[in-house]
Amino acid sequence: MESLYPRLALHYVFPGLLKGEKKRNLLQFTFSTSRGFGFPIYFGPEFYGYILKYGKILEPLFKWSHTVCHRANQAIFLVENRIKVKRHHPGEYESAIISEYKNGIYKGISTLLHGYFTSAPKTLGIYSSLDKALENLAFSYSIGDHAIKVETNMPNKIRTVPLIHHNKIKEKYEVDFYSYILQLFLFQKLLIKKILDLKKKKKDLLSTLGWLEKIKLRINQSKYFSLQSLRTEKFRKIECYMKSIRLMENLMNLIWITPLLSHTYHSLTPFELNYLDLKLLLPLEKKYYEKSDSIFILSIKCEENKNGFTFKQSEVIQQIESLRDLMGMMWLNFKDNHINFAIEELNKLSALSYKNQEFKKKTITSINKLIPIFSIYEIFNRSLSETIYPELTPQRKRLGAYIARFFSSRYNLLGVNLMRHFNKLAFNNWSYLIKKKKLSFLEYFEFILKLPIWKHIPAEIKKRIIHNLNVDKNS
Repeated sequence: MESLYPRLALHYVFPGLLKGEKKRNLLQFTFSTSRGFGFPIYFGPEFYGYILKYGKILEPLFKWSHTVCHRANQAIFLVENRIKVKRHHPGEYESAIISEYKNGIYKGISTLLHGYFTSAPKTLGIYSSLDKALENLAFSYSIGDHAIKVETNMPNKIRTVPLIHHNKIKEKYEVDFYSYILQLFLFQKLLIKKILDLKKKKKDLLSTLGWLEKIKLRINQSKYFSLQSLRTEKFRKIECYMKSIRLMENLMNLIWITPLLSHTYHSLTPFELNYLDLKLLLPLEKKYYEKSDSIFILSIKCEENKNGFTFKQSEVIQQIESLRDLMGMMWLNFKDNHINFAIEELNKLSALSYKNQEFKKKTITSINKLIPIFSIYEIFNRSLSETIYPELTPQRKRLGAYIARFFSSRYNLLGVNLMRHFNKLAFNNWSYLIKKKKLSFLEYFEFILKLPIWKHIPAEIKKRIIHNLNVDKNS
């Protein structure tokens, strides 16, 4: 039962982005298991001990309807794989955002099914601090839809979840995402300034051209034509300005859609190979793939090779190298001190026999140690548009969010509303069965465990589970 509830919440702080937004607080709820999007197992009415008059006629409809959630889940993953969208497995990490604005106003962004954020922040109230806000707010979710919602109305029954505060994460794990993101903001401002400067220079040079020369320049920009008469110094400058502008616009885009890990030396990912066409432009040496440069440096090299020019904005390159070193120090320190520890702990846990008397205690202790490490790794391993700034997601990658909003709409009879209907139906059916057979909690659990769907679980493991339930009941 504990796996149905959040095991731990971690608090991260990021700089604000929108007008009047001072900072964003990411509250990441972690679970020991995935809660699942849909469970495509159908139990007919006869299983619960009653017969429907028209059951045989409705049987195909019932069987199909119980697979809707599962099919929707499969469809979303197929679409994401086709358009190369990188997304973590839903369920284990679910997030909500609470932003602090000027004058003490707090706004919240909830997550929809599959972990996609809602489109606009909702005003939560005016509070003196985040702690005061949390005292008056609650978080809720619906089983199966992977959504964490910020609630302003406190329910009658609540469950307290342990919270690791931002300052504790910064002190214990020595990661400071806030300071690094501030540097990324400065990098973006530098790129905007350089782009505007080059656009002005390009405009000044273009103003000196006649209309015929402008037409020739436009023709020369085509992939299929190259006019030798345009090989003058003036035209070379204009082309260099245009290529540099496109490159820096691409660098601004990469800030938000690439994993933070890729901002330093790292192993190449499928995203980079596809997005930057690295397979065609860089050597296929294994050593290079395992320790490639910052994705910003890679992007510059690729554009230089592809378009035959040299990127001469030294200030931009220096800033990229500074970001690379800053992220490199933070990531390597976390990897050496915590990721390696997590791997060792997992190896010890996998070697621990379930027959050991302290198996449960040691397992829980290890999970509590490992969850924060894996949570922080998720921040390193995901892009900022996925983690904290959903409004910066490129249009071509917003299909999943649009689908999630469609299925989550209160006016849509399919999606979440259909799932809630099946949840209620399942609750009523199981309640009928429990009352009819007069099952205790332990008897009910034993009954579930003996169902054919769990036939692949070894008998010894089943016995151990039942034994632990008896021990917990008597203790």
